[in-house]
Amino acid sequence: MGSAGADPAGGESAVGEVERFLGGPCAFAAGASRRGRGNLEAVMAEWAKFDGGALRGVPNVGVEEAAGLMEAGGKVVVVDCRGPEEQDVSMIPGSLRQAEVDAMPGPERRALLAGEGTTVVAACTIGYRSGKWVDKVRAEFGDAVDARNLRGSLLAWSHAGRPLVDGLNPAQPSTRLHTYGKAWALPPDGVEAVYHTKGAKGWAAWFASWLV
Repeated sequence: MGSAGADPAGGESAVGEVERFLGGPCAFAAGASRRGRGNLEAVMAEWAKFDGGALRGVPNVGVEEAAGLMEAGGKVVVVDCRGPEEQDVSMIPGSLRQAEVDAMPGPERRALLAGEGTTVVAACTIGYRSGKWVDKVRAEFGDAVDARNLRGSLLAWSHAGRPLVDGLNPAQPSTRLHTYGKAWALPPDGVEAVYHTKGAKGWAAWFASWLV
């Protein structure tokens, strides 16, 4: 992918990479500043590591594809797989919190996630936690569920110029995004990244917890 400061929109092949990642053409991403485009390139590189490794084989969907399903009136359930402090800052409009979905009684949960014609789109900061949740849901419901991981998750969503809403007051738009840690503070132009702070040992413990 190159360095984070490179320009991913500098040629036709690079533009094609961005469109494949986001799931379609995106004027907002194409018109970003050099810093914004560099951040998007870094998001793409981080996603590629997960997609080719720990999340290999987990179905995913691009932002523009997912948004198209929503805008077409499809039965789409978006599940936010981040922690409550992250969700409180901002969320994808209409999304549900994973903890609330997981706490539903079995029949209610099955009806929500595995209903006929339902597409489940899971998201986190960049796609790792949501990918693991998609894997779990697919193991639980098998072919009855159409669950997909949002490629690049909330970072990609915001880089595509898609809206965020305040997690505590969904009627209010938000220009802030909790990226969990500084390593993923890669927002687009116009979006402020906030994140937890912890030492190297803390990050190692967190990452190890998601590998089990």
